[in-house]
Amino acid sequence: MAFCTHCGAENQPGAAFCTKCGQPMAAQPQPAQPAAQPGPSAQQPVQQPAYQQTYTAPAAPRQPMKLELMSLIAGGLLILGGLLGLIFTCVMNPFYDLATGFGILNRYGAGNAIGGLSVWASIALILVWITPMLYGAAELLNGLLFYKKSRVTATLMQIGNYVNLGVLAHGFLVSFIYLICVIVFMVSYSHVLDGSPLPAMLIHCILALLLLAALVLLSLKNLRAQKQAVFSYHQHQMGYATAPMDSKLKTQPLALGIGSLIFGILSFFFCGFCDLGMGYAVAAFIMSLVLAAGYFFGFLSFNSISAQVAGQKAPDYKAAFDKMMQQNANKYVPTAAPAQEAQSPVQAAQPAQAAPQAEAQGFVRTAAGVRYPVGGQEIRLGSDPAQSGVQLSDPTGRISPVHCGIRFEKNQYLLVDYSATGTVVNGMRLTQGQPTYALPGSTVVLGESVTLTLE
Repeated sequence: MAFCTHCGAENQPGAAFCTKCGQPMAAQPQPAQPAAQPGPSAQQPVQQPAYQQTYTAPAAPRQPMKLELMSLIAGGLLILGGLLGLIFTCVMNPFYDLATGFGILNRYGAGNAIGGLSVWASIALILVWITPMLYGAAELLNGLLFYKKSRVTATLMQIGNYVNLGVLAHGFLVSFIYLICVIVFMVSYSHVLDGSPLPAMLIHCILALLLLAALVLLSLKNLRAQKQAVFSYHQHQMGYATAPMDSKLKTQPLALGIGSLIFGILSFFFCGFCDLGMGYAVAAFIMSLVLAAGYFFGFLSFNSISAQVAGQKAPDYKAAFDKMMQQNANKYVPTAAPAQEAQSPVQAAQPAQAAPQAEAQGFVRTAAGVRYPVGGQEIRLGSDPAQSGVQLSDPTGRISPVHCGIRFEKNQYLLVDYSATGTVVNGMRLTQGQPTYALPGSTVVLGESVTLTLE
C-alpha cells in the first residue's frame, strides 16, 4: 500500500492523487541497498575463464607381473654378482696376504710403509661386492612388495629407498679408497710397468679421478631427489597424494651400472700390473658384467614403476579433473532468476551465485595473516583480478595472472597449477595442469615468492 504524505491516508499502489485529500502522491522511497559483507571472501568475483584447460593422461601402465619380474631379475643378478665377487676375492686369491700386506711386501720388497695400505685395498674390494648386494635387496623388496598396498609396505618402501641412498655413500667410499690405492701402488711399483711407468700411472689416476668425480656429482644430484622419492613413495602408499617419484632418480642405477663396468676394466689392469693374480682380474671383470646387467634391469624396473605409479593414479587424475571442469561449467552458466526476485531491486543487487559462508570447509592463510575460505568450488589465485578470485600482489612479477586453483573436498585440498613459474607444495613442485591432493597444514609456495598455508 502507498501512503499520502499530506494526510496519511492509504491509497492503491500507483495512484497519482490521494483519494481523501486530492493532493498529488509523492514518490515512494526506494528500499536501502544492503551493505556489502566485509572480508576477503567479498573480493572473489566470478569471471569467465579466458583460457581453455586441457588434460593429458599419463602413459598407460605396464602389467604388474612384468614390473615384478624385472625387479626380481635385477635383485637376483646384483646379489649373485656381489656374492660371487666376494667369494672370488676371498677364495681364489691370496686374500690373507692382500689384507695383511705380506704378499705385496714379499713380491716387491717395498718396505713396511706400503704394506699397511693394502688393508684399505682389501676393504675397498669387499665394499665393491657388498654394495650391489644391498641394492639387489632393495630391488627384491620392490618386486615382492610394491603392489601390496599396506602400511607395512609403505614403511618397507621407505627403507628400500634409504638403502639406495646408502649405496651411493658406499660407492663414494669405494671410489675414494680405490683412488688412493691406485695412486700409491702406481708410484711405488712404477718400475715393474714394462719400462713405461709414467703413462700407465697417469691413465690409472685419470680414470680413478673420473670415477670419483662421477660418483660425487651423482651423490649430490640425487640426494634431494632421493629424499623426494621417499616422500612420494610414502604419499602414494598412504593414498593421499598423486605425485609420482622424481624422474631424476632414473639415472642412479644406470650410473652405477656404468661405474661397475669401469671398475671391472680398472680391476683387470690394476690386478695385472700389481701381480695380484690374473684369476681375480678376470673374475672381477666377469662379475662386473653381471652387476652391470643387474643395474640395467634395475634401471628398467625403476622407470616402469615410476610410470606405474602415475598410471595407477591416472583414473584419479581424470576423475578429479572432470569433476573440477563440471563444477566450473555449472559455476559459469547464468541461471534465470524467478519473476518475483527479478522485480525486486534488493534481490537484483545481490550476486547471481553468492556462495554461503557455511559452505567454506577450509581456509588458505597468507604470510600476512589474511585468510580466504575454500569450499567445494575451485578458487583461482593469481595476479590478475579479472581472471582470479583471489588477487595476490607480487613485486617480483613471478605470480601468473591465473597461477593456480584450489578447492576443498573429503578433508583435503585439491590443487591445480596453471602457472609458468610453478607451484610448490611441501617442497614438491606440481605438474602443470595435473590435479594434486594436499593435506591441511601443508605449505604452498607460488612462484618462489608468495607462501600460503592450508588450514
